[in-house]
Amino acid sequence: AGYRLADRVFDIKRKFSVAVELGCGRGYVGQHLDNEAVESLIQCDTSEGYLAHCKLPQDVPTTRMVVDEEFLPFADNSVDIFLSSLSLHWVNNLPGTFKQVQTALKPDGVFLGCVFGGETLYQLRGALQLAETEREGSCTGRTTGPCQPPFTFFHLLAGNHIPLSHRTWVASCTKLDSPC
Repeated sequence: AGYRLADRVFDIKRKFSVAVELGCGRGYVGQHLDNEAVESLIQCDTSEGYLAHCKLPQDVPTTRMVVDEEFLPFADNSVDIFLSSLSLHWVNNLPGTFKQVQTALKPDGVFLGCVFGGETLYQLRGALQLAETEREGSCTGRTTGPCQPPFTFFHLLAGNHIPLSHRTWVASCTKLDSPC
């Protein structure tokens, strides 16, 4: 998913001065960027351990920051592009995070994100439900939130009156069982 998201950056025909990778983990997106697309990269994660082992791009000056995605430290209109690959499902206040992203983005800024779709891991969910039914006689529904369609983020943005017309929002939905 990281390579695919980085590849989407190259589809945008411009150079980004400041790129932020939210929830970078071990640098899954950033390691694929180069200085033709990005002048500087800020890799952010809540885990200091992940940041310590983060893979860096070859020729892009990179800063690492321990950051909680719900409390972004970026100044207004200071970021050209936010990248996030498979980390936003951990955020408790997603609309609040998107408001902060929108505030930090420059007027022509871009948010590029990859999230799990509602049908991701459905085989595992079914197997666990079957096992619980066989052992316990019934199955208890457990979710971290309602399963929503892939473009729910746009509904979240619209529900918080964030104007979408001034920004470029690109979403990508990834299934774990599809080949990379």
